[in-house]
Amino acid sequence: MTPALRKAAAEQPGGWVYVIDPFFPQDGNVPPYGIEGAWKVDDEGKISGEFQRNAKYRPSPVKLGMPKPGDDTERQLQLAATGYGTEESLMNALRSSDVYIPGDGTVETVVYSDSRGDFVALYTRPEIVPENYRFVERVPFETLLQRLPDDASVVVNPGTPSSVRIPVAALMEGGTGR
Repeated sequence: MTPALRKAAAEQPGGWVYVIDPFFPQDGNVPPYGIEGAWKVDDEGKISGEFQRNAKYRPSPVKLGMPKPGDDTERQLQLAATGYGTEESLMNALRSSDVYIPGDGTVETVVYSDSRGDFVALYTRPEIVPENYRFVERVPFETLLQRLPDDASVVVNPGTPSSVRIPVAALMEGGTGR
């Protein structure tokens, strides 16, 4: 229980104090998905111990402990991964970015497969590419897009908490295409 919550409770006898996700200003307008829940305040202005969770709450990148984004692409990735942003905003950020793709030392883009289908792994920074890859290529995303199979997906920052999978077809529809 924070001192700020206790103070808010003292000012709300018989009411409720809301627990706001740290992504949002604690004294501003917060969308429903940014409210973790509320503590019941007794008639003396003390938190009673009764907590009502908000079923619409979605933890933010801050609450989940994601690292501070290095650029707008990483920011949009974190927001999309947590439901705080849109896939469209992420796609727009990717289109103006260089990305890093692990490879096998050839000029071919390596396509992986899993239970969800074929995908190409790409990373927003070279230092988050797993160390087991000997080759990492830096490429403008728009250039990479031209090399991708239509029926595959891209997985941005696979293996990280902010990983997002986007079908190539969706990227082609929203972009300049081939």
